[in-house]
Amino acid sequence: MKDAKLIDKLRQTLRWRSDVEKTAAYFAGISVDEYEQLIRQLIESGDDKALGILLCVCGVNSVKLNPYVLAEALKVAEPVIDICFPYRIQGPAAIEPLLEVAQAEVLSWERQALGATIAAELAVRHGSQHQIVKNVLLKLSQKIQAFEASLLIDQSLALLDEETKNAPPYFWVTQQEVLKALPEEKPPVVIGGDYTVRRPIPKIGRNAPCHCDSGKKYKKCCYEKDQQLLRDASPYEGITMTQFRSMPSLVDDADMILEMRAYELKKLQPVKLNEDQLYQAYRRANHFGMREFAYDMLLELKDRPDREDFALEHMEDLLDSALDVGDIDVARKVIDLIPTETLLDAEAVKFRFDLVENREHYDALEARCRQALREEADEDLFKWDYTLLALSYSFENIFPAMSIVFSRAAIIGRQKAFFDNEMLMEVVRKCRADLGHNPWEDPLEDIFDRILKKSDFDLQDEAKNNQIQHLKEKVSETSRLAAQRHSALKQKELELDKLVKRLEGEKKSTASQQNAVKSAEPLTIEERKTASDLHRQIDNLKAEINLQQHDRRQLRKELREARKKARVRESKKTPTAPTIKQSAGLEFETTPKKIMIPEFNAAYRRSCEVAPSAIVAKSLQAAAGFAAHDKQIWRQTKGIETIPHIYRIRVGIHHRLMIQWEKEKGLKVLDLIPRAQLETWIRQRAM
Repeated sequence: MKDAKLIDKLRQTLRWRSDVEKTAAYFAGISVDEYEQLIRQLIESGDDKALGILLCVCGVNSVKLNPYVLAEALKVAEPVIDICFPYRIQGPAAIEPLLEVAQAEVLSWERQALGATIAAELAVRHGSQHQIVKNVLLKLSQKIQAFEASLLIDQSLALLDEETKNAPPYFWVTQQEVLKALPEEKPPVVIGGDYTVRRPIPKIGRNAPCHCDSGKKYKKCCYEKDQQLLRDASPYEGITMTQFRSMPSLVDDADMILEMRAYELKKLQPVKLNEDQLYQAYRRANHFGMREFAYDMLLELKDRPDREDFALEHMEDLLDSALDVGDIDVARKVIDLIPTETLLDAEAVKFRFDLVENREHYDALEARCRQALREEADEDLFKWDYTLLALSYSFENIFPAMSIVFSRAAIIGRQKAFFDNEMLMEVVRKCRADLGHNPWEDPLEDIFDRILKKSDFDLQDEAKNNQIQHLKEKVSETSRLAAQRHSALKQKELELDKLVKRLEGEKKSTASQQNAVKSAEPLTIEERKTASDLHRQIDNLKAEINLQQHDRRQLRKELREARKKARVRESKKTPTAPTIKQSAGLEFETTPKKIMIPEFNAAYRRSCEVAPSAIVAKSLQAAAGFAAHDKQIWRQTKGIETIPHIYRIRVGIHHRLMIQWEKEKGLKVLDLIPRAQLETWIRQRAM
């Protein structure tokens, strides 16, 4: 009886400052256990607005609740912001249960984001569990798409990273004072919601006899009770929203089910729903991760006339959802109902069942992959036996396809490990041969070529940067020496000025009275020697400064030229122009073409015996492409100006295919040479 009276008081309380303050005074004498018992009852009944008022009351009366009970209120309380008030006095022990609830699938994105935000504020306030909270926030940031919820997540991450120190004051949701946060004025009475409402009871005059046949006037009998029903009006005449949510079968409408929250869905009974309502209830339950409930809805729908095939199609979707999260119990129930021959990919389903049911078989592989990710992120963990490298070798002779996959990951993860990557490419090529795959269809070959080319650019960039840094240091040193010399020159000039002034004074004191000729007494030998030394030192300093300034200008000129070359190279991103004179790419013939049959010289055949098989294959492909007038090969073909009719075609990074071609006469494949030997080869042919 006491609990019923307290709940009635909460239901009658409007969400504004004066009313909540009075209700808080009414609740002042009850214990914390009674508060928690009321919260559990309101969560179970789904009385969301009364629960919100109770949380406001807890905030006003500074009630420190059990963290697990308070966290569960996040699922139901309305408006959800009221959950923040009791957390004003919670400690670090409230973080863990709050994070557990915030990650529950049955919560909307907004509630998940608010729960994680409260946890972040508690972590900062109490200096506890920063990394755990941050990990949950990062996980939610990848999942949540609603703008307001994403904004809360980003703000909480910034708070944990202390990025708000120099920013405008942060709005702490857990430090609000309840009465100041609530509206000052009484809110208007809202009937229904954002839909067109219909009266749940017939319209009766206040002085008319009451419809309950009590014989009293309506205003003296059921008027107040009916006003509560009117506030709970639904879009359907004669039915309140509470009645509809508990028994949707009272009306022939399924759309309202899509607005239900998780605790409301749990009250639905499949046998009392029509076919459309069953399907919408399945969709809503699956959205909240209530897979057991979704299964019950589809199972009931399957038994309805002509709906079995439709239900089984969605059973397969539910199977995917259950296997994705490892819900093996629901997955087994579903797979027992679906005929194997109707599955889209029965082998894939079987493999996923094996993954979920036998996770321990893959624990060691998962641990090694996690180690590889740590090694990629932290250079201090680098080992000669790189984890992905070791996995590639381990699978090479047993599971060649898996070896290729791990090799690709290893090469991308450690692009600077050139020696290891060369060895891995050999592993990939061997495994491709075992599987019968065409090497030209493997994108890893092109990626590996780009990695090698980038490494060449990086080395050249490093050399240029070192040269520029060396010039900067020389300019700085020259500037420092010039400043020292300039300071010494100033000092000598000051000493000379003092001596000149003294000599002029002596000249004036010994001038004749007629002032006909101004002359001074002869300087002593010592004074003349001093003056001569000073003049000589000044001349030397001026000459040295001029020399230093010349060197400085020269160094600055070299620095500008080096920077200019670096900018040109950066814009083009191509290696330094070769010293060998060559023409531009061979112009592609647009006239009708005659396919040329190439002749292969003995030198080319000997080169093929020693060159890597992949290079030989690429050279043959290039020769065939040129003979067949392949547009891309022709544009990659370069002529040698010093030798008529001789051309070179790029084969990989380090080799060139040398050909002789005369229009309408023939095509000869002369040689396959390393790029480093190109200049020597041309000189020998030109002799």
